[in-house]
This record gives sequence, C-alpha cells and structure tokens, in this order.
Amino acid sequence: MISHKDGFGSAEHEKPLRILLRCVTGNISEKGERSYPLGLLILVAAARKQLPDYELDFRVEFKSSLFFKSLQTFKPHLVGISSVSMYWSKAVAEGNIAHDLGIPVIFGGIHISLLPKSLPRYAIAACIGEGEVTFPEMIRGFIVDKLTESRKQIKGLAYWEEDRLVTTEAQPLLDNLDDSPFPAYDCLPQSWIETLITSRGCPYDCIFCSTTRYWKQLRLHSAERVIADASHIITARKPKLLIFSDDLFVASKRRLLAIAEGFKKKGILGSVPMSCSARANLIDDEVAEVLKHIGIVNVAFGFESGDVETLRYLKGTNVTVEDNYRAIDIMHRHNIKVHGFFIIGAPFETKEQIQNTFALAKRTDTFDFSFLTPYPGTPLWELAKNKGMVRDNMPDWSILDRSALAHPEDVIMLSEKMRRNELLDINRKLRRLRFFHNAVHMIGHPLLPAALSQFWNIVKTMMKYKTF
Repeated sequence: MISHKDGFGSAEHEKPLRILLRCVTGNISEKGERSYPLGLLILVAAARKQLPDYELDFRVEFKSSLFFKSLQTFKPHLVGISSVSMYWSKAVAEGNIAHDLGIPVIFGGIHISLLPKSLPRYAIAACIGEGEVTFPEMIRGFIVDKLTESRKQIKGLAYWEEDRLVTTEAQPLLDNLDDSPFPAYDCLPQSWIETLITSRGCPYDCIFCSTTRYWKQLRLHSAERVIADASHIITARKPKLLIFSDDLFVASKRRLLAIAEGFKKKGILGSVPMSCSARANLIDDEVAEVLKHIGIVNVAFGFESGDVETLRYLKGTNVTVEDNYRAIDIMHRHNIKVHGFFIIGAPFETKEQIQNTFALAKRTDTFDFSFLTPYPGTPLWELAKNKGMVRDNMPDWSILDRSALAHPEDVIMLSEKMRRNELLDINRKLRRLRFFHNAVHMIGHPLLPAALSQFWNIVKTMMKYKTF
C-alpha cells in the first residue's frame, strides 16, 4: 500500500496508485484505431519490476471512447499519454480533458521526444526517449511530491518551469535489450491477432523515417529471448496470427537461423501463421527458406518506389529497384505472400516515374500507398519547413494524417513537378488499382481475416467519398 511516508498524501490515497495509460491513434483514416500499444505494456512491466514495494493499478487504453470512460470509472491518480506526430493535437486535447478533471498528466512517445517544446503547459512532465528506467522513476517521484522537485533529479525528462522548458540529462539507452521486461499483456484482452517486438531501430537512414532518428541505433533481442516470448504468447494467448512488428525483423540472418532452431525445439513451428517486415536488399533464398520454416506466411516490405531515381532519393544507394523485384520473386518462390508499401509525391517525381511504381505494385499480393509526408526529426521535415509547409509549433498536427479523399485541399504535397490536381487524380487511380488488386489476391490469402478487415475499411472509405 502507498503510505503517508511515501509523500503521496492523505488517507484518501491509502490505496493502489491508479495509472491510466493511453496510446493515441487515428479514428478518421482507413487505418482506424488498430495500433497495439506494446510500448505502454513494456512500461507497465518495467514499473511493476522496479517498484515492487508499491501497489500500482494500471489500465491501458487505445480507443478514445474507452479512455474517456476510464477517466470516469477508473478514476486515475495519474494519466500518461503516448502519441506520434500526426495524432499529437488529439493527444493534447485528450490530455486537457484529464487535466480539467484535476488529474495530473504526463506525456511520452516519439513526437514529444523529437519535439520537447510541443509539451503542453498543463503537463507535469514528459518522458524523452526510452522509458523503461525513466517511467518508474516518474511514478516514484509522483508518489513523493507529485513530480515537483523530484523531477529535477530524473534523467530523460522535459517539463516547464514557468516559461522555460527544462530538459534533464538524457537517459542512456539499454545496453542489452533483453533487460527490457516482457510486455504486460494482461493489461489487454486476448485477441486473435497478437504482436511482438523483437528489436528497436534500423541500420538504414531513409529520408522520410522518424523512427530511426528516435531509436538512433539498431538493437536486437537475443534469439533466446525471442523464442521464449513467442512461445509464451502462442501458448498463453492462443492467437490465430502472430505479427512481429519490428521495423526490420530480418536484420540479422544469424539470429533468424537461431530463432528457427529454437522454434523447432519448442515445438511451435507451424503452430500459428506469422507475419513480419523485411527489406528487399536483405532477401535471398536462404532467408526466405528460414522465414518459411519459422511459420512466416506474409512479409511486408517498404518498397516505396519502382523508379530508380525516386527510390534512391527516398532510401539511398543501399537498395535498388532490381532488389525490390527480386525480393518479390524469391518470396513467391517460397510460397510467402508479399505486402508492399509505396510512397508517391517526391519533389522531383513525374507522372511517368509514378507509373513505374504502379508496375511494381502490381507484382505484390497486396499493397498500400501514401503521399510522401514530412515528420519531425527527418530531413523531409526540414525541407517542408523551408517551404513554409510545416513548423515545429504546428497549430494542427492532424494535417500530417490528412486523407487525400477527405481533405484534398490541404494534404501536404512536396511535389515540384506536378500540380495538386494531377497528384489527386493519380491518387484516385492508385486507390482503384489497390481496391481491385487486393480484392483478387485475398482469395486464398493465409491472412484472409485481417485482409478482409482492411478491405472493408477501404470499401467504406471509397463509398463515403464516391471514388469507385
């Protein structure tokens, strides 16, 4: 129990400290509110591990409606909110509702870590960067003095002191990622889709990617840790699909081979279909064979473009269009489905170059695409700032998530070669191509339930904006 000597206060608080955590996602775009808050589950586990003498009661929400309900029914003593840039305005608004109810609010996540000055004045602090060490210390400081004086001694924080933003010394990254605790999956109901993160960061430096700027370096869980975590999820939560949500699951071939051997010893090979992400230049027949052996039935690739010049602009010189085509052929040779992600609208890109991306997209089993969007921390962000399209103190961050269907007038477009109407017309054609292409390839797809869910979201969006 939290006692008076802990400093948290009166007899009213001689009970578990109730902490409500919220992962803010979208509810307008086709993606919907489907993000799985694994980062928050890891923080819950870290707090439980590092604060064994305190009774803590956590609730984790990733839907707005449930968050608002929990503010009333759970009656938290502290609210923590995590968000990426495109949902930051929504995160600030939801935090303000908690603040108006008299509940202290803290923030964390990639956006606030890259742009600490966007911290709202009502927040008592923000966790900057990795949180396994910082978050439990924030809880302890909140218990002691509601993070007034104690926050000055905690590494990895940002907070307002009158009109001055204070940032404390950076919290060092975990040297050994295996020191991070197993996520507190008990905070969420079982789902037919479960996700697992087995690494952080990426060794590459794509011009549009903010996560590489956030993590700064690639770190991997050991094969032994991956085997243990996956085995636990499969046996305890019994999913119908396990998704490895790493930026780059195949970063280490040696680790991949060890995972396959461990899965075999654990007897979980083929027990549940799995999906992961990969990079075209890292794919060969050996990697594909190992993925198939593990149980991977679908691999997502950030192909981004089928045009040589555009791909080089987006991803540098370490991957080629030939790599993209070859990766698709290799995956199909091993009977693994390919999902491709593509980007259109690079500054110099022409209609003919986008047509090359159309051609590559048709070779995938399913695909998605988006306009090239600048995010804080990336070279694209600086480019867009110089053009006056964005700024670090944006009045409405949702512009980074604007749909070309719902808001064609203010979608950020970096193109210097095509007019807005031309790009919107290409967008409509590509959406129709995606609709019919994905519909045909869903027949017999091993991830049919997930594909149907995504397909239905696409149908609803297209019906709403009459784009068939």
